[in-house]
Amino acid sequence: MSSNDFPWRKNDGDEPTDGDAYSWDRRFPWQKNDDVLGEGDEDGGSLESESPVAPPGDPVVSEPDGPMVSDPVDPVVSRRESSDNLPMPDEETESHDERGITADTPTSEPDVLPEQGTAAAIPPSVKKARSGCGGLVVIIGIVVIIFVAIGGFSGVGAIFERFSPGLSERDTAQITQSIDSLLEDVQRRDAEAVLAHYSDVIFESDALLTQEILDASQELAPLRSWSVEEVALRENSRRVGVATVHAQFGEVSTDIHFPIAEETRGGETAWRLQLTSSASMLRADDNFDITVFETFTLADDDARYVLFPGVYLIDYGVRHVTLVDGAMPREAGATMAAFPYEGEYGRYLSASPDGVDAYVDAVSTELSECIASRELTTPCFSLGDEELADVDATAFIDGTVHRELYDDPAVDPERVSYRPAEPMLLSGRTVPMLISEVGCVIDGAEDTCRVYQGVGIIAVDFSGEEPTVVWEHSSP
Repeated sequence: MSSNDFPWRKNDGDEPTDGDAYSWDRRFPWQKNDDVLGEGDEDGGSLESESPVAPPGDPVVSEPDGPMVSDPVDPVVSRRESSDNLPMPDEETESHDERGITADTPTSEPDVLPEQGTAAAIPPSVKKARSGCGGLVVIIGIVVIIFVAIGGFSGVGAIFERFSPGLSERDTAQITQSIDSLLEDVQRRDAEAVLAHYSDVIFESDALLTQEILDASQELAPLRSWSVEEVALRENSRRVGVATVHAQFGEVSTDIHFPIAEETRGGETAWRLQLTSSASMLRADDNFDITVFETFTLADDDARYVLFPGVYLIDYGVRHVTLVDGAMPREAGATMAAFPYEGEYGRYLSASPDGVDAYVDAVSTELSECIASRELTTPCFSLGDEELADVDATAFIDGTVHRELYDDPAVDPERVSYRPAEPMLLSGRTVPMLISEVGCVIDGAEDTCRVYQGVGIIAVDFSGEEPTVVWEHSSP
């Protein structure tokens, strides 16, 4: 057979003559009915009704009766594979074998076009794309959830707060009326009427809510006048606030502060005074024997005592501490304090003016004595092995020390503080620098050495009858 004598061409393999031309006898087995390859293809038949043609000499196998059931074929992938593996004429049989189709294997596998809309006709790449979109939606959802969990709650809360009604003029008028009614009963010294303004249940100790304590408070500093200066919301809140009242208690003019909150009781929502909050409480302390008006002792170390609005005389039994907020001039060693006071988390102790003065006096006295001493060892500063190493000396000569302060003043009252962990001490974070000139021995010869020393925390202990200075105190 010549190179031009292909089994699927007409003219019986002869060379073309004038006016003649080769024409295709039939389609390739992998072509569809719409792929016209030559004028000789006139039957218009479809691939679905045709079987692949085997080379001459091989028997032609007809379609078996009944449809063959096989896996759907992806036309896009099938066409691409066919195009990439287009066989040479003398390799046709081999190509058919590679695709799993031989002359002995009938083919009834339908070509499914994408237009038919079947699930099998969707290319895998399209399925992956759709699946990827779904995954992208899930990822976006997860990111949104994380955002809300980390920082979204504050934003959502701010939105709800923004649309909360907050305080209206009617609410302010109602709060002002409640305060006026309460303080009128306090001024009349009617403990029963004052208690009617409180909730039915007082969870803290009510031992000081008595007629005796109310009378003592009004005798110490009688309530003469008052005015509601401001009713305002607390920062970043629209449901909690404070009403500031300027009051005249005897000769003392001060502010008292009533916490307020929006509450719902019996299905009714309204703004109410919080008369049993920490602003109206006095906390017991097992470190001190606390008395009120020298008659009532706070016995329970874990209790918080609710007080009527007014001024109270509170004695902690020591001179070095006082209440942080609302404190007024001391009387007979005790602290006068007005309730309720400004503060959301309770009232705490701080160094009292008397305590600070006692601290400064004690430290200054001992420091002066130390500076005047010519000895190597003093309660304040001592010269020893560490200082010898600093100046490369082998010995200091006792009785030759001359000291002077580099910092002035050495004791700063503003830096004296009280620490609850050490209730009987006041600590001063003063760091006086001391310069000492002392006779010393260097390389076997006498010389004069200059030594610089500093003191860190100096504490004063008030547990005894007289304050005691604790030098080089290590505060916890």
